[in-house]
Amino acid sequence: MAHRRCGMMRPVDQVRADLVSAFRQVCAAPLATAAILASLVLGIGANTAMFSLLNALVMKPLPIQAPDELVTLRTVGRPNADALLSVPEFDALANTGGLPPFAAYSAGQGLDIAPAGQPARWVSGLFVTGDYFNVVGVAPHLGRLLDRNDDDRASPSPVVVLSGSFWRASFGGDPDIVGRTMTIQGLSLTIVGVVDPRFYGLEVGRNFDVALPVSLYGPLFEAPERMLNPRLNWLSVVGRPKSAQPVDELVSTLRAAHGGVLRLAGVPPAVEALRLKDQWDLSPTAASSFGARTSYRQPLLVLFGMVMLLLTIACVNVAHLLHARAGQRQQELAVRLAMGASRRELLRQLAVEALAVAMVGAVGGIGLGFVVGRAVVGLLATSRFPPSLDLSPDWRVLGFTAAVALVTVILASVLPAWRSTRVDPLELLRSQARGAIPGGGRLGTPDFLVGAQIAVALALTVGGVAFTRSFVGLVTLPTGFDGGAVHLVSARFGGTTHDRALPELAEAIRLRLRSVPGVVDAALSWSAPFGVTTFRTFASVDGPPPPELRNLAIQTDQNFVGAEYFGVLGIRLLEGQLFGALQPRPDVIVVSRAFATKFFGGVSPVGRTVWVTPFEHPLEVVGLVDDVKVRSLREAAPPMVYHPWDSRPYGARFIQAVIRSDDRQAPARALSQAVDEIAAGARVDVRSLDAELRDTVVLDRAVATLAAAFATLGLLLSALGVYGVLSQHVTRRTAEMGLRAALGASPAGVTRELFGRTAVVALAGLLGGAGLVWQLSHLVNARLYDVSATDADVVATATLALAAVAAAAALGPALRAARLDPSVALRER
Repeated sequence: MAHRRCGMMRPVDQVRADLVSAFRQVCAAPLATAAILASLVLGIGANTAMFSLLNALVMKPLPIQAPDELVTLRTVGRPNADALLSVPEFDALANTGGLPPFAAYSAGQGLDIAPAGQPARWVSGLFVTGDYFNVVGVAPHLGRLLDRNDDDRASPSPVVVLSGSFWRASFGGDPDIVGRTMTIQGLSLTIVGVVDPRFYGLEVGRNFDVALPVSLYGPLFEAPERMLNPRLNWLSVVGRPKSAQPVDELVSTLRAAHGGVLRLAGVPPAVEALRLKDQWDLSPTAASSFGARTSYRQPLLVLFGMVMLLLTIACVNVAHLLHARAGQRQQELAVRLAMGASRRELLRQLAVEALAVAMVGAVGGIGLGFVVGRAVVGLLATSRFPPSLDLSPDWRVLGFTAAVALVTVILASVLPAWRSTRVDPLELLRSQARGAIPGGGRLGTPDFLVGAQIAVALALTVGGVAFTRSFVGLVTLPTGFDGGAVHLVSARFGGTTHDRALPELAEAIRLRLRSVPGVVDAALSWSAPFGVTTFRTFASVDGPPPPELRNLAIQTDQNFVGAEYFGVLGIRLLEGQLFGALQPRPDVIVVSRAFATKFFGGVSPVGRTVWVTPFEHPLEVVGLVDDVKVRSLREAAPPMVYHPWDSRPYGARFIQAVIRSDDRQAPARALSQAVDEIAAGARVDVRSLDAELRDTVVLDRAVATLAAAFATLGLLLSALGVYGVLSQHVTRRTAEMGLRAALGASPAGVTRELFGRTAVVALAGLLGGAGLVWQLSHLVNARLYDVSATDADVVATATLALAAVAAAAALGPALRAARLDPSVALRER
């Protein structure tokens, strides 16, 4: 009985003993352990990061009350585009009977909180109607939120609510913030509350810093016409139907009331007929793919697929390394089996060792994933407003990472341990006594796994090369202008009054800007390429375009510019003359090549007449200039009409100048002070045209950077796999190679054999990888510009890179085998 107790071990003691033994084995091979941990941390970390982003973007519900019940007003056939209403239209809709409570908002409004005379400091504003927070279902974190009394059109309350993130970043999370004041656009506002920090807004990826009543838009921007004009549509509408109201019935009521709402709002009959063509619809707000959910989803899915391939390579590497470690201990395992140890005991011990390392790697990978996820959000940030995604872990992220870690541990740890115990101890001992190696020089399972690893790595490398080529091609496209060292200086006057006429004031500002040290030249411009304001209108060569025919077929962009504008931006004159060579005339225009092609069929437009909305008289074309991209590098340059700056029919509260300086870093403070000297109290913003251009390709840059990083990691892990298999092969065949060397085999022959072995495995992997690339190419081609994943040069570049990496990885084991001392090798038998 006593012997039985001594021979038995309690489960807890057994686990403790296994862990102690595992720790000793791990410490005995620190380099192999470090390689295993690195592979697991990189593979699991990259997957956790990408899944966290997808979860925040697509799967995580909005942090509001009953998010599935909230609906957004949209139009039939355009489920991802909000049906924007004017303020009078929303007022009419809110007073229509038989409908649930509606609220309206406008997100992403840039607001300046800098003191007068200082460079602008922009925050993102959310303008909301009084019932917004109540309808959406958001609670305050401090104080109160906005209500109907704050949104009184006749007497708006000068109050503001802060977002949780802005409250922490700008006010240090001060709990006594309620009741303090802050200045926005020169207007002093009282802070009445802080929103629940979890609430970023209804558009995923776009955060707001401050929320204000819609009724404050007029005082802030001195634009009362925007509040009253029924043709200016800028408000999105959300509602929360009662549980007893079927959505289909509400939609029918909405459509029946559509015409009455437009008439009550004062929409002109001609415009009303166009608006009624877009039938209203209601769709779940939470299911919207508007904004970031549209622009980020596909790239993140592609990157997520790439990190899954990376994890596959990492798993194969870990399996190689663990199997190699077990192979080095096969004599020990054979002796233990011969002495009566069961395979179950050996399997348990090897599995515990592998699990201990794999679980540490998995925990490290999860931690790395959260760090990388936040870094990726940083890659997506623009110079004006960073994206906002809630990356806090929830049950989806934790469940996914746990599942990935578990599957990785099983594939990369338990299976190699099980395979290492499937040996015949007597045969193994006899073979080692003879100096023979089971399997000899034949290709085995490790070689086939390396081939699969190379195939997956080729797909990753092709993706990295293709996205890099795409991004480089995109940013090196000709834009039609020279944006280097060009800056946009805009001035908004708000309630400031001046005793000068607008042309005189604008010219005074331009001349003062031109006199700032470092400024080469300055020109007035209503908008600018890749700036925050661009304007589209309609044109015709056959008379004024009637409202019912104003569509894409006659649409064009327009700008109002000073005579120096073309010289400052370096836009080429192709034919005719520019405004600078003429006396000021309001009835002349300069057009772009794309405009001439669209409206004149490519025939010279100089001397021809054009009607352009909103002008009611014909305009003479006096010059033809080169095309200029204005919104996106991916888009072709639009047709453009340039008017003399003095002829603009718009208000006098905004002046913008484009300046060229002798340095890419604009003297922002000096420029702001120069404008303040001429127009005291103006809100001045200085923007680099290079920065505006970079903001348009921020997503392409992020995708190219991550794809290249994943491809590089795939190459490194593949090199580690090739090196590990060949090193194991040389180690196991040391005695045989020594015997061959003693019998006269040359070192070059041994080297050729190993490189030949590597070439066979690599070639098989590359062929398999080419097939994988062909199957997956359609998933990435949609995000590429002017390049395909199956282009011969892309595949060739990736193939050469992978072949070079495989050859470099094989070089070390091959040189070691060639330098074997026969006498030393034979003594190892």
